[in-house]
Amino acid sequence: MTTCDPKAWQDFLAEIPLIKDDGLTGDALWQRIEIAWGPLLVGAGPDDKTLIYYHAMFRLACEGIIPRELGARH
Repeated sequence: MTTCDPKAWQDFLAEIPLIKDDGLTGDALWQRIEIAWGPLLVGAGPDDKTLIYYHAMFRLACEGIIPRELGARH
């Protein structure tokens, strides 16, 4: 992915197992996800933010953190 800082993306990927281990649900889960992907959005324009969102949601769905239908690629 070239729309965000590569280190921020690697940091986000490293957070995924930690998020899964937290076992959060509902609002607490979404708040934790927003914290994890926040650095990905720094300096990104609207189109890049949309692309980052889809990539991030896809990774979260692949790891079973969110339902697969929320991370489906279109």
